[in-house]
Amino acid sequence: MALMFDVSKTLVHKAIHEMWLLLHQAFRSMITWLSAEEWESMKGELEELEEAVGTSHRIHRPTEKQALFYSGHRHIHCIHTQVIIDTGKKIRYIKSGFLGHNNDVMTYRLMDAIGPHEILSFLRDCYLLGDTIYPSEHPITTPYTARQLRNQNAVIRDQSKFVNEKIRARRVFVKHSIRRMKIYKIIGSLYRHCRNDIAPIVELCSPFSLRRNLLHD
Repeated sequence: MALMFDVSKTLVHKAIHEMWLLLHQAFRSMITWLSAEEWESMKGELEELEEAVGTSHRIHRPTEKQALFYSGHRHIHCIHTQVIIDTGKKIRYIKSGFLGHNNDVMTYRLMDAIGPHEILSFLRDCYLLGDTIYPSEHPITTPYTARQLRNQNAVIRDQSKFVNEKIRARRVFVKHSIRRMKIYKIIGSLYRHCRNDIAPIVELCSPFSLRRNLLHD
């Protein structure tokens, strides 16, 4: 861009970073939560399982309040992002900026409420698929743990293992959605810029990846 417009790289760098919030406001409407009727239309055999997943974005070690950004699980300084995709693999909700010391349960508690008559309206007979670290309560459902399987009789255990296999097969969809976002180097590698900007930048990459997919279809 500096060569195209015959300006300095410093000016381009400054302009881009001043545009993040404007771009975030302009494109965030592309990520929309479905209505109860639209969620209903997606139901089917194990298709009522939408996916909820957390991902992290590594940042430089802060010079202050380091403990707030340190993830003991990942052993890095980072911020977390929560993503929900529908059965069509389309991102329906994204919220970034959760401090690194929070785990997925804590960040889920900090999200907009999901359920009947909540901010994010959701049907009682539909569920979000999450890892075992998420709370196993509506609307979240998680795979059966090894301890739960050991405490079941043989018939129930086989049924539970079958459900776990179905859930495991769908996890790849979530990884694909996250990978499509992280092709943008600014969030797919160590974040080196102003820490206050990273949340809107991460959320901006979601509609960008959606638009990219639409153009390639």
